[in-house]
Amino acid sequence: MNRIPAKIREIEANVLDKHHESQPLLQQSKEMATTHLLKIYDNTCRNFIFISAEWSTNRRMYESQLWNKALEQSLRWVAKYCVSNNSLSEASWSVLDDEALSLMRWSREYIKLCNAHVAASRGYHSTSCNERLHEIVFGMKGTDDFTILTSQVASSALHQENWVKAFPEKEISNIFENWKSKINLDNWTVRS
Repeated sequence: MNRIPAKIREIEANVLDKHHESQPLLQQSKEMATTHLLKIYDNTCRNFIFISAEWSTNRRMYESQLWNKALEQSLRWVAKYCVSNNSLSEASWSVLDDEALSLMRWSREYIKLCNAHVAASRGYHSTSCNERLHEIVFGMKGTDDFTILTSQVASSALHQENWVKAFPEKEISNIFENWKSKINLDNWTVRS
């Protein structure tokens, strides 16, 4: 009997699926957490413009999809753990940005782990488990069958379109409308 799948599920349940709970951003209000996640996501997307020129199209698509999914996962955790509260945080914006970046980075790694687990469960990756270190290693199986790779490339545009359609624009818009309605810019001046 192969104990590796059971050990992998045990490590996932006791370590990987709980790691995000220690992220400090999840102690902030839903509005503040969402605001800073979107800011960090926007900064990341703008950085792609400058650094991704050297990357292949497939690498740009892969990184873009990873960060898109990381934002999606981060927002799921914010929706689950953060409480709605329209007051501003006592923490500085740079601290909140660092917290948001930390959560996004963990979300990105979590998504990669999920992808590797799915690939392994479908027989595309080999897995090994070091119980003493609580370490799971996923590796590519030696095979000449590239069906999975060609099907991923062929379905990439459809997946991207479905992601855009699934984005919770209305829910996010409602959060910001509530927050924005309390801001008054009438007394502000612009200096040049």
